[in-house]
Amino acid sequence: MPEAAGLCLGCSHRRRTERLLRGAVDLAVAVRADLTDTATVLELTRRCEADTRALLEAACERACGVDADPALLAFTAPQVALRIREERRRSALRRLAGSEEAAAEADAVYRAYRRRHNRGTKRDAEQAAQAAAYRTAEVLLSRRLGQLEEARLGSVRTRDDLTSA
Repeated sequence: MPEAAGLCLGCSHRRRTERLLRGAVDLAVAVRADLTDTATVLELTRRCEADTRALLEAACERACGVDADPALLAFTAPQVALRIREERRRSALRRLAGSEEAAAEADAVYRAYRRRHNRGTKRDAEQAAQAAAYRTAEVLLSRRLGQLEEARLGSVRTRDDLTSA
């Protein structure tokens, strides 16, 4: 195939599946781990990856059948992995939208909305506050994913320092 970078369709599906799985694992670890504790991050990543792979395998088996053609499994796996990653993203955002930072932002937006919009309804103010909590959750998630990457890089640097010493 043109512009396939030398990969067959099955290999392309497997690569995409792996990227999506890593993303799903990262989302789960980012909201659960103490990102300042590298050992905890690495252990939780390992467990979460194993659990996510098992979840993917079971979902693909349900979707395709036990004795499915490998080509069908290769085609189905990225679609299932995408659903897993997106569910983890929604779950992470729901969790972070309930955090103290998101609640404080939502309260501030609610009060500001009520002050600025004298004719605005309480429902409008609540919707504005909910949108603010969600936006804050997105920022928090992005920040936590960055911290997760830093924690992993820190563990690699530490390991490299130990092996070179």
